[in-house]
Amino acid sequence: MSTPTHSEERSLMHRWQKDIRMYQIAHLRTSARSSTAGRLLGLIVTIFSVIVGTSIFASLNSSNSQAILITVGVISLVATVISGVNSFLNYGERTERHQAAGIKYGSLRRRIDECLATMTDDQLKEEIKTIRSAVDQLEQESPVIPQKYIDEATRHISASSSKSITNRAYEPTEGGE
Repeated sequence: MSTPTHSEERSLMHRWQKDIRMYQIAHLRTSARSSTAGRLLGLIVTIFSVIVGTSIFASLNSSNSQAILITVGVISLVATVISGVNSFLNYGERTERHQAAGIKYGSLRRRIDECLATMTDDQLKEEIKTIRSAVDQLEQESPVIPQKYIDEATRHISASSSKSITNRAYEPTEGGE
């Protein structure tokens, strides 16, 4: 078995590897932020609902207080609106879809890592067709990522790459020099 050499196919796989890593990071960040937003809205609705429930019981004792009744009504309305927004935005499903996409992109990235490490150029030529098909399918089934998360992931990868290059400068070369 011949050792892998640099080729057009290898360059293409390296570009795909970087892009797929970016999509993996962006999907996982989107998933985490969607989860946080969904939990936050759910918490706000719960707090407002508790306030409304206890206020109703408190207002039964002093039903003469118009201000309490109006406040309870407003809080109830706000809780209903936030609950509707939370349902409309469907953070739970959004979180799951981005999480699943991030995991699939991670699996594909590891597959490319393995191909680059173990395959010859001829083997890579054949594998490119399979990888391209997997990338195309994953792009079709994955939810859209907000641009800000793509930008964050790109910056993260750039920062990681520059750190890796800096660290490599201090690694010993062959022969211990």
